[in-house]
Amino acid sequence: KRCKLYRPPRSAHCRACGKCVIRMDHHCPWVQNCVGAANHKFFFLFLFYGSITSLYYSIMTFVFLAHVMQQHLVLQQLGTWMGVILGMLILVLVLTMMQGGLCIWNGFLILKNQTATENYELDSITSKNRNSKKKVKVTHKYDVGWYRNTQSLMGENPLHWLLPFGVVRTDGLSMGDLNRDRDAMELQPLKEVEE
Repeated sequence: KRCKLYRPPRSAHCRACGKCVIRMDHHCPWVQNCVGAANHKFFFLFLFYGSITSLYYSIMTFVFLAHVMQQHLVLQQLGTWMGVILGMLILVLVLTMMQGGLCIWNGFLILKNQTATENYELDSITSKNRNSKKKVKVTHKYDVGWYRNTQSLMGENPLHWLLPFGVVRTDGLSMGDLNRDRDAMELQPLKEVEE
């Protein structure tokens, strides 16, 4: 209604950007852009390589501190540098945990072929299901197995999955299904099946 055009399944309108995004995951304040079909791979790689870099820095700082302790250097000899090193270590450890956790969660979503929005919807249905006497099994219709799910976002060739190139080609209707019969698919991202 806002953009006055047909919105394919898994698309959403972003209020921050003022546009509709195919396979909308979320609006990310870190990159000041929406994460969707065109850039989800690059967002994940940003998290992945940022986590590895932060972890590497943390390990190197621990190695440095171990070396300082082995050499029995007096903390007064290092002066204010010791405070800077410890402060940076704490900052980078917190960044590593935050960014690493977000990377792991996004990796999990990629393996399930879910967006953050779809995961939230699934969680809300599951929580309602816990409190209900009538149990309903909830399935995600875009889940086609971890390998094909990853291919749908990261590209066909597994050797290119961790490289920052490639374009996601989608018309918005076949996203995530890798050319399954579109007519057999429902238009809702989640479907409930009674047990």
